[in-house]
Formats: sequence, structure tokens, C-alpha cells
Amino acid sequence: LNRGTNLQPVESLFASFDPKLVKPQTQHTVARDVKTASMQNWNLGIEHQVVQDLLIELNYQGSKGTHLASFLSTNDPPPGPGDVDPRRPFPIAGSISELKAIATSKYHALTAKVDKRFARGFSILGSYAWSHAIDLNSEFGGTSPQDNRNIRADLANSGFDQRHVANISYSWELPFGKGLRGIAKHVLYGWEVTGINTFETGRPSNVTLGFDNANVGARGNFQRPNLVGNPFPSGFQQTAGRNGLWFNTGAFAVPAQYTFGNLGRNTLRGPNFLNTDFGIFKNFALRENVGLQFRSEFFNLFNDTNFGNPVTTFNSPNFGKVLGMASLQRQIQFALRLVY
Repeated sequence: LNRGTNLQPVESLFASFDPKLVKPQTQHTVARDVKTASMQNWNLGIEHQVVQDLLIELNYQGSKGTHLASFLSTNDPPPGPGDVDPRRPFPIAGSISELKAIATSKYHALTAKVDKRFARGFSILGSYAWSHAIDLNSEFGGTSPQDNRNIRADLANSGFDQRHVANISYSWELPFGKGLRGIAKHVLYGWEVTGINTFETGRPSNVTLGFDNANVGARGNFQRPNLVGNPFPSGFQQTAGRNGLWFNTGAFAVPAQYTFGNLGRNTLRGPNFLNTDFGIFKNFALRENVGLQFRSEFFNLFNDTNFGNPVTTFNSPNFGKVLGMASLQRQIQFALRLVY
């Protein structure tokens, strides 16, 4: 204890430190001047009863988002040859993913609904919606734009943009057995059928290179190819599966080295969606305000095949192919429900 400890001055520990020997790491930061996101919404609706038991609705909805959060790779170098890190504005910092309030969004929708109730317990509801959503990215934070020096080039259809959605639903309390008694009433009375038919147009797909062609250190899913032709030329047959193509892959090409592609974000659309669900119910009255319902439900009644979005990574061997499904095959389930 009397000898003490020979401590080295702190400043001498870093005297021989060479920043060039440190491998840059990815940094995640939040901009100091982040503004609070804001969303403006407006709508206008008209509802009119044309005749008895026939109701029509028309609605318009709009919204605008500003100062939305988006990541920006603020330390990427300009496209060019050579190692990436020495060309960065701050070479020792490596890649910097900075959360900034730079994104915007717009949404417009027109919806129409017709509700008709007929005699003997039959009703039908039809609805249709046209909408268009535009944004810089479609998730909180999202991914960085292809070119941090031209972020407006990524303003495009939202990932969830669906132009057309139509639904028809119906319900019918079958008018059988009301005047019967005994076993005949228990067998014939209390039946109900329901169903819903849905049609939706496909959602956007974003074509990306899958590699860093611009040599800016960004992941390849940010960068897009050049559009050099028509993805859907006259006579082209869209085919799903490993032996088919959903779009003409020859319409895309790798940009010149050290450049970004001219293709916009979310320019393609996936397959449409069609589905029918159907149900048959039998209601039993046990006592006042207490009942038992037997349910048989058929999901995807006609076993429609709904494909998922195609593979849109340019350097993938499955580029242009649809390999997944967007819905399950027909399913049937039975259930008992106590209603009180």
C-alpha cells in the first residue's frame, strides 16, 4: 500500500491513436430539430333515403400529413468509384441513419354505399371505394430514399394504396316454419344465411436492384433499376408460379455504374383479390332472451386463388415470379354459440 500505483497520464493513452484504424460503424441518431408530425383531415358526406328501406350514402375523405418521420442516410457519399468510407463527409463516422421529420403523405377517397332492406327478412348492402394514397415512405421511420440528395424522387404511391375496393354483403332470415309447431317448427324455423363478396385491386410493388450499384454504402433495397421498356406489353400473359412471369422482366435494366436508376418507387401492382365468404345459421330459442345458434361458415367458398405480390428484387433468380398466396384455400368451420 505504501508503494502506491504508477498511474499513466490519461492523455498519453491516446497519443498513438489513429482514427484510420477504426472500422466505421452504423450510427442511429435523431435530428436535433425534429418537428412534431401533423395530420389534417377533412370529409364531406351525403346520405339520402330514396324510397322506403333504400338508403344511399356518398362520402369524400381527404388527409394530408406533414413532418412525418423518415430515416435518412446523412453520411452517404455521392455516387462514384473507390472505397465508400473514405469518401463520406465524415469518414470516421461510418453510415449514419438519422431520423428526420421530412416525410409527407396525401390521401383522397370517394366511397359509395347502398343499403336495401326487403320484405321477409332479406337485406343487402353494397359498397365501393376509390382511393389514392401517396407518401414518401409507408411505415413509421421507413427506409431511406434511394438518393438522399433527391428525396422527392421517392414520393409515390403508398405501399398500402388500393384504388378500387368493392363489397356486397347480404343477410336473409329464411321465412320458413313461422306458423308450425312441434318438431316441424324446430326443424324449419330459425334458419339464416349470410354472405360477403369482396373484390380489391392489387397493391403496389417496389422494384429494387438488390445491390449497391451507386456505390454509396446503402443497402440494395433502397436503389432501383432503369425502366427501359413496358412491363406489360401488348399480348403479355401474366402467369403465376415458378415457370411464369407476372411482368416483363426485360423492361428493367441495371443503371450505368455509380448512378441511380430512373424507375419510380412502387410503380408495379400485384394481383387482384377476390373472395366469397358464406354462412348458414340455425337459431334455437331456449328461453326468453336466451338462445343457441349453430353456425356453419365457409371461408373462400369458391376456393378462389389469390396470389401474393411478385418478387421484385432485380438480382433475384425469381425476379418477376409470383410464388406466394394472399389467402388460404377454402375453409369450413362449425360452431355453437350461446346467445343471451
